[in-house]
Amino acid sequence: MPERDRYPKEYFEENPFEGENPEDIYRRIRWGKEPDSVREIEAPESLVSMGDAAMVIMTGGLAYAFDEGEADLAIGSESNLVYIVPKGVEEIPHDGYSYLGETSQVDYISVKGDEEGYYYHEHEPPYPTVFMHEETGVLVVLPAEQEDGSRSYAVSDEGIIG
Repeated sequence: MPERDRYPKEYFEENPFEGENPEDIYRRIRWGKEPDSVREIEAPESLVSMGDAAMVIMTGGLAYAFDEGEADLAIGSESNLVYIVPKGVEEIPHDGYSYLGETSQVDYISVKGDEEGYYYHEHEPPYPTVFMHEETGVLVVLPAEQEDGSRSYAVSDEGIIG
């Protein structure tokens, strides 16, 4: 059974966090952990940190690896898209992104509840696509469209799913 079949279909049709503020989304994806800081960044939408980006593995085998603390793995509070934002970036551009390819796996390090852990998500086909802003190094992971019109991945309380 595909992983996505274990979750409500609505998760892939709309944002599971729709209408919630970023602090509440943070508490949900971090399993009750309270936000201890806010990073001010100019972005198309409010971003919520899931933890430190560790690696993005592309379907062709190429991997983009990040040192711990080098970049945040975040989700858009409105779009439910995954962003990887290098530390020090103060503004996320709206355009100027280049296609990198499809991703088969995204890894990150996060404190959920009281436990720090290494988490990974193996995407199912059709694979999401990755775009990079060359000047800033920001990556955006766009879900592929399923046959039924739903998204290939979503972010929920459990993390990245689908």
